[in-house]
Amino acid sequence: MSIGKFCLFVTSWLVLGFVSPVFAAGSNIVALYAKGSTGANNELKLHGCATVQQGQIFGQQGSMKIEGASAYSVFHCEKGVDFFKSAPDAFSNVLAAFSGTVIADRIHREQKGQAKQIIFKLSRFNNLDVDKRNQEQQGINRSASTRTGHWKDEYYLNVDDTLKMEAVDEVVMISYSSAEVADRFRNQNQDILTMVGEFNRAHLTEFVYLVGNAQ
Repeated sequence: MSIGKFCLFVTSWLVLGFVSPVFAAGSNIVALYAKGSTGANNELKLHGCATVQQGQIFGQQGSMKIEGASAYSVFHCEKGVDFFKSAPDAFSNVLAAFSGTVIADRIHREQKGQAKQIIFKLSRFNNLDVDKRNQEQQGINRSASTRTGHWKDEYYLNVDDTLKMEAVDEVVMISYSSAEVADRFRNQNQDILTMVGEFNRAHLTEFVYLVGNAQ
């Protein structure tokens, strides 16, 4: 797949105007797994954690590589502790995991299964011009929000700790109602993809899009 196949802009909480985190306390974790690996669900349940969403990953594109990623889980834990240190067995089989503050949780739990396309974007910012970065995010989002088939914003994690790979700054998740809707949006809005590419080159040192579903 070329990056144009599923490249898109994933909005941040600054663009959408989120005022405060949905989860004011506790721990929030996104974990990535290789094919055949089981999630940390059972181990984390013992620590008061619940699975918010999980699914498969079918492909990835970007300068940041996560070799072998084929599944993901999103967790919310009642305790605000460092589970990477206090429950290491739960993450022994992850390819990578990220914990931090949830700025927004809009996961659309009413639609799960093969039809729903999920896209994660993991980013590392260069922070050369944060104000300009935010302005450009707002401009792209305003343009995209008026188009038919626009994505749904699902989840924004401001990353504090990264496990088993170099640190990332944020993990954002969006969705389309189906892969067909996603492809049609991208095919019909090449100007948005051009803006996204320019944004990535200007403001990110590395990024990756992970495409999957919700089960």
